[in-house]
Amino acid sequence: TEIAIRKFVINQYGEIEDLDIGARNINALLFGQLQLSGGSVVFSKGTQKDEFLIDVGGILEFSQNSSVPDGLKEASFAINKLQVSTKSGLVAFDAGLNEGIQFEVLGGVKVYVNQLFFSNEGFRVSAGAGLDFPSVDFGNVRFDASISMSWDGKITAFNGGLGELNVQIAGFKGSIKELYVGKFDNTDSDFMVSLKECRLTLPGNFGSMGGSSFALKNATFDPNTGDFNGEFEVPSLKTEIAGFKLVLDAPTINFKEFKIGFSRAYLELPEFFNAAGANVSIYDIAITAQNGLTIGGAGFTLPDFTLGEFGFKNIGAEFRMQDDTYFISGHGGIILPNVGEIEAALCFTEVSEIYPIGLKHAYFSFEAATGIPLGATGLNLSGIRGGLGYGYPDEVPEKYQNLFGDRGPRVQLGLTVKDAGGGKLARITADAWIDIEKITWVLEGNATILKGTLNITAEAAAIITNNCFATGMSVNIKFVRGSIELYIFDQNGNLKFSGAGECKFGMPKGELYDGWLISIPPCDIWLGGFGVMFGDFTNGKRGFLGYIDIEFCGFNWGRIGAFVGTGGLDLRVSSYDICRPEGISFKSMNRSVRGPVVNNLDIASAKYTNAVL
Repeated sequence: TEIAIRKFVINQYGEIEDLDIGARNINALLFGQLQLSGGSVVFSKGTQKDEFLIDVGGILEFSQNSSVPDGLKEASFAINKLQVSTKSGLVAFDAGLNEGIQFEVLGGVKVYVNQLFFSNEGFRVSAGAGLDFPSVDFGNVRFDASISMSWDGKITAFNGGLGELNVQIAGFKGSIKELYVGKFDNTDSDFMVSLKECRLTLPGNFGSMGGSSFALKNATFDPNTGDFNGEFEVPSLKTEIAGFKLVLDAPTINFKEFKIGFSRAYLELPEFFNAAGANVSIYDIAITAQNGLTIGGAGFTLPDFTLGEFGFKNIGAEFRMQDDTYFISGHGGIILPNVGEIEAALCFTEVSEIYPIGLKHAYFSFEAATGIPLGATGLNLSGIRGGLGYGYPDEVPEKYQNLFGDRGPRVQLGLTVKDAGGGKLARITADAWIDIEKITWVLEGNATILKGTLNITAEAAAIITNNCFATGMSVNIKFVRGSIELYIFDQNGNLKFSGAGECKFGMPKGELYDGWLISIPPCDIWLGGFGVMFGDFTNGKRGFLGYIDIEFCGFNWGRIGAFVGTGGLDLRVSSYDICRPEGISFKSMNRSVRGPVVNNLDIASAKYTNAVL
């Protein structure tokens, strides 16, 4: 604890003219249960005569030896600002839970506290409870409630009800999500009923309608006025006209806007045309009393066909309107006998600041029938590809899109290498996406070797931005899988360095016997492995950590290990994790999940989920 007298001024009349005295970095155990960390108490002079201000801050959390449920032990309560005046009382108050908490009571009732926030205006609390008793299936039922109240006792918002319910009766599946009643923010009504979704799914043996679902979504009902708003969703509507099949996808009825809409309508050609896969589509169709019939675009796709010795595939074109901007695109491929396959795609729009040459995206690829030998390696360069893009980077894989800007220009380059047998023994791909304006590079490579025998697969990626370098690699060899990740990045002006590596051992599902009735083993059996972490950790420490995981059938039964670094030796390592740049993570390479190995990097998409999948 530090006590600092930064300013203490007394005038000639013996009055305190200015004051700034405080204690910082207070760490203490309160009442034997609460741990105070980073606490501070500061006394200062106010603006009024003889007024003094007291500022209090810090983080409160339960000690690990406290008797509260385990879920509460992980919770922390932050007092961001608590200022009291000797003249006017409470001046400012800002405090709340750092993140949601979860704990279990009565052997099967899971309690969630999603939000607990206090301010000088009032407080807000949001919580829920779910039933999860081992002996009874309650269909993942969950109840939610939230309330906002000012300190004078006035309720500014409240709602509560059924958060989620899933039931199955005689093959019918039903689900309800967020059926709430109460007073909601941004509404004039004193009392309303809201429903996010109520869905009924028909059994699979229900004829042509099997597996289809009906839903009521985004509905509200005001008992005072009788107003009802919402959307009805029904399965795709299909009908045949002279052999042509008309399909209307995802019909919806919006009562608030008096609108009937379809995500897509398309016409399939009859079988006697010998044109399987051909269709003509119209997108974003809406029918309203005010605007009549409106569409958002149209397009067509032709079936694969041949002309002489040349083959054509995936030939199509599309026109779309988006935010009053048109986009026209086309795509297709041609198969050249004994030469290879060429594919191309082009999308252009009107010239603007975002699209300075009127181009949205251009793409070209060539896959050779034999390839160019690469020396005496036994490998051939069999494919090349490239592209140029502007605007939102939707041509970039979704896991990387949040790293790029919304303007461009962006360049894409790639190549494919195979063995002389056409990829039966080895196939390697390498791709790069470069944002020229934002100075962002993403490089990704994949390799499959001895497919069908050892099934060796490898994947590597590297990300380079103006303040970060990150790279990761994973290798799977039937009974062994390993991965590494490394990060060097700037965080609030501080250079961070961290890395991790892991190796696991096990046996894939069905390795010994894979029949239609049983498989041996019946699931992926990973018996755990060992790993290391080093550099900067999320708990503020820096050092080296080694560990051993004990796993079986995808379930982690525990971790033992040791950390050496800041604070000395620590054997409680289950909660340790390395620092990673915001929105970038190769942690999925180290994941242990039930089911097959997912050989795919997951880059946290801050734009959508801001979470590593």
